[in-house]
Formats: sequence, C-alpha cells, structure tokens
Amino acid sequence: MIKLQPFNFDQLAENGLRRGVTTGTCATGAVKAALWKYLYDGELATVRVSLPDNRHYVELPVWKTEVQDNGSVKATIIKDAGDDPDVTHQARIFSIVQKNDLGTLRFQAGSG
Repeated sequence: MIKLQPFNFDQLAENGLRRGVTTGTCATGAVKAALWKYLYDGELATVRVSLPDNRHYVELPVWKTEVQDNGSVKATIIKDAGDDPDVTHQARIFSIVQKNDLGTLRFQAGSG
C-alpha cells in the first residue's frame, strides 16, 4: 500500500500562481465531515481528501458542521481556489447526510 503524502501548496504552479482546490475536492471533504458527525457524533476540524495521483492528499479545514432539525447533518468547507480567477473562490461548499426512507445511506448529487 502506498503511503500518501500531503500536497505542498507552498510550491507555486508552473505559471507562478498559488495553487487551490477544486469544488469537487471540497464537496468530498464536506461529505466526509458530515458522514463522520452523522455516524460517530464527532466533530472534525479538518478532513483529508486523497488526490487522483494516488500519491498525495489535501487537508481541508471544516468551516461548520451542524445537525439539522430533521436529524440530517450539514457540513461546510470554504473553497480556496488559489490564484485561479474562479467565481467559486471562497464559496461555501456543503454536503447534507441523512438516511433515506428505507433507512439507508446513498450518495446522490445535489443541484449546482
């Protein structure tokens, strides 16, 4: 098994810009944080998300985790797009975890 290393955000990209994370990476982190709270009633300050290169991970700060009135859990991560002029920079990317009518958990894409 390969031991993942943290991705080095201090190293600038080839074009000299500061690197950031994708919306999908933030969404994955939000799912992990919400699922952890839902299953274990634990708060995570950060979550690790492995990258597609199978060598690195990023560690994302969890901005907020909250239990909703219906028992679902919502976790939010604030996206850092680096120096990319991305309109989603600083967007709040969230995930909601809850059991469905059958009492099971399924992964389902939301709008957006």
